[in-house]
Amino acid sequence: MKEWIREMMEAYEHDCMEEVRDQALDIRKDEGDVGDTLNEIRKKWGEEIPVLKEGRFDEIVMQYSCFSHEMGITALGQELSSYGYALYDLNGDDIYLLALVPQAEMQAFEEKCRKYGQYCKLLKQSRYDFGMKARTIKLRRQMPRERMAWPDDGNRYITRGFAGYFAYGEWRQADVEKWQGTFVADLRVTPLQPVKQRKTKIKALLYSEELDFYAALSSYSKWSTFAVGGRNPLEADEWPRLSGLSLESPHEFRWCGRYLCMGDIHSATIFTMSSRGMKYESRFIFIDRMNYPPSFGIDGKGMPYIIPGEFSRSSVYRYEGNGKYYRMPFHMSGYDRFSSGCIPVPETSRLLLLGEYMARSNSGLWTEPGLLDLNMATQECRIAPLRMGDGSFRLREFYKEWVLVESRSNGNRTDYARLWNRKTDEVLRLRPGVLGNESFKSIHAMPDGTVIVNTLNKGDALYRAEDFWNFLRTSSRAKKLGYWLNYPKPYPDREYELPPLSEDVTLMFAPPFVESQPTISPVAKPQPTRSVKTGPAEASETQATDGVEIAEGRLKINGRQMSMPLSYTVMVQIFGKERIVITHKTMQDDRGRTIQYDRRSFLVWDDAGVTAVRNEENAYNISAIYLQVKENKEQVSAIPAPTGIYGSEIIVDGNKWDRTSDMTVCSGELEIASSASGGYMEITFAGSRDRRDTWQHYRDIMAENMQAALVERDRVRLMARNHLAGKPSDDQPDSATSLAQSCESFLTHSVNALHAGYSMGRSVRYLKTNLLPLLTEAAEKCSEYGSVRFSDLLSVYSGCVLLGYEKVNMKRFCEKLVKNGIRDFVFDTLTRCLVPEWDLTEDTVFPKIKEWIVSRHGNTIAPEAVTALKELSSISGNVLILDAIMKSIQN
Repeated sequence: MKEWIREMMEAYEHDCMEEVRDQALDIRKDEGDVGDTLNEIRKKWGEEIPVLKEGRFDEIVMQYSCFSHEMGITALGQELSSYGYALYDLNGDDIYLLALVPQAEMQAFEEKCRKYGQYCKLLKQSRYDFGMKARTIKLRRQMPRERMAWPDDGNRYITRGFAGYFAYGEWRQADVEKWQGTFVADLRVTPLQPVKQRKTKIKALLYSEELDFYAALSSYSKWSTFAVGGRNPLEADEWPRLSGLSLESPHEFRWCGRYLCMGDIHSATIFTMSSRGMKYESRFIFIDRMNYPPSFGIDGKGMPYIIPGEFSRSSVYRYEGNGKYYRMPFHMSGYDRFSSGCIPVPETSRLLLLGEYMARSNSGLWTEPGLLDLNMATQECRIAPLRMGDGSFRLREFYKEWVLVESRSNGNRTDYARLWNRKTDEVLRLRPGVLGNESFKSIHAMPDGTVIVNTLNKGDALYRAEDFWNFLRTSSRAKKLGYWLNYPKPYPDREYELPPLSEDVTLMFAPPFVESQPTISPVAKPQPTRSVKTGPAEASETQATDGVEIAEGRLKINGRQMSMPLSYTVMVQIFGKERIVITHKTMQDDRGRTIQYDRRSFLVWDDAGVTAVRNEENAYNISAIYLQVKENKEQVSAIPAPTGIYGSEIIVDGNKWDRTSDMTVCSGELEIASSASGGYMEITFAGSRDRRDTWQHYRDIMAENMQAALVERDRVRLMARNHLAGKPSDDQPDSATSLAQSCESFLTHSVNALHAGYSMGRSVRYLKTNLLPLLTEAAEKCSEYGSVRFSDLLSVYSGCVLLGYEKVNMKRFCEKLVKNGIRDFVFDTLTRCLVPEWDLTEDTVFPKIKEWIVSRHGNTIAPEAVTALKELSSISGNVLILDAIMKSIQN
């Protein structure tokens, strides 16, 4: 009987577990909107758990709307824990099975799940204890905008599109579910005054700025759709039909230059238009019924193209006027079509469209769009990666030279839009979160430049953007499109993998909307066996154009003023095609393996006698150039020498270099060093913060110490693991002493690398990425296992302040050092720049610095005070520490 009772109880508990699974909330585990998940949670448990209706959860949705769905739902779980509820996931696969359990029942619930092998994961944020509030995310800066109000007439309006100065869409009465008709509204008039269509319904409205003419697709019924046109869309009900043809759904309708194109699954029609209306009509009938409507594109010479609605590898037809069509000798690659947008490249047979390519990361593979530049005459093809992520996008001309790549219902997974300037190559981002909790629909620029933003916010909303271009430039870092990658084979033979970098950089940087400049002839290699006499006029012209001239920090090469930073494209235009040489240094690690480091890329122009080295931070700029002025049989270390000799004149600050004497001078941001024995002149484009030594010297120190720090880091990590496990090192019997020495060496090399990198002018981003992790780890290890010098720690704290160490990480780092007995007034002062609530201690090993800081509290800092600080023995002119202390005083 007891056994029977036990079995029945277990069966009952098992049935309860099944009931829990059946009652769990089923949510797809994808990149959806966390706001939708919150609505589902409120719908299921909102009545019995009133705290779910708190406004704090809406704040979390807004703060985490730009992050992954997983981050958003763990934030909701963390916030629920502060109200005494635990959110569990019972699936762990492609979907969430959410169970909401009171805190008092958590232990029993988890034990039941373990007993029956039920997957059970508590959804909360890592490093946040149960019961704590969810981490608060600072909202992005909001776009300044003015709402354009709909009339308060008891109707609901929704925008379907824009054309010129007008918007069109559908309307219905508030108490009716179905849309009852269409409207057109003039965006220049506020509040908006929609004009309802009485006779027809508008399905699409287009505007040609070239012809100042509007065209629309109108319909009397579901089966009668036709094209009309005119100048005032408010009178679209009275517009005449452009043709007797009717379209079936689905259909395509768009302008291609002076051609108005429309089509369905049966045919494609091209209207040759003028500012007064239609001039000529041509219809191209498909032999077979297509799966999709055709798409239309146009190249820079005004030739329209038709892609029939085939599923993939579609044929391409060119319209040549007067009803003539020519089938192109190639088909489209994969699923490439014009339906997502097509932009002509002026005065060429090229066009731009969106083409997909394969992107990859540690999280997997996906396809994302790139800007595809296709020559319809030669089938040459290249692509510029946009790196916008997965999703659906649309390409179109926005305003003047600006091109828009717009998200199509991608939510907050990707940028709402990116704008590319065809002349300057500038790329501006409209990022998720800048519209608050509103859902982005589309963006439109009127012919006068006014920008309209369409969102969903408890209904359709239209906004007039204020200071639009300045907002985009200041809300996120402006970028460049980058470079073009050339497919080696003619279109359509292109793979989904991106093509490799081109050796000829002129191919990668030639913009699609600007004709490339003719290449200037390379500097002629001097001919010692031949004498050529020139007249006075010819000689003066040669002296004015050939050679290198440096004056007041400005560089001229062959009479051409060079702008900084110097780019590859300019060098190629001057000297012609380059030869690429890659160099590196080597060293042995503890296990005898050869390690390569300090990898550098050089461009060599053999005929010109010139070598250039690429910038490590930006591979498309140049850090230094070397002019080979005489033949040298001994190779200069790490600098590939050209086969030719630079034979033109070199003038520095008005003095002609005689090629036989050494010289080291500075001219503005330029550092010039000539070596008669080495046979070359070095011109470095230095942006040093500390000019007490040369840029090249600082760079060598940084590279050597950074690599030494990496080696010491690996050694310290291995020895620390052995030390914790109680295993003595094979080569060092006294492992504790060896570990302490290695930690001290690790910290010394990291500090030296940071000093050199900061002094030479390396960017904050570069130093934070490459050196700050080494620096903080070295300080922690040294404080734990070795003796640490406070002078080194002063550099560590200074680096954290200047490189913008995150507040959470800085607080955790300082707490570890305090736990190991490291505390100082100066360190605490620097820490307060990043952690304002950090407490100050009065003890210090830098009394002079403390005295200076206290005396400057609330006072203006005079130049002589800065000089006095610089001369303190504990600083000794160290620009890193000086800048950090000055920043702490200013804050």
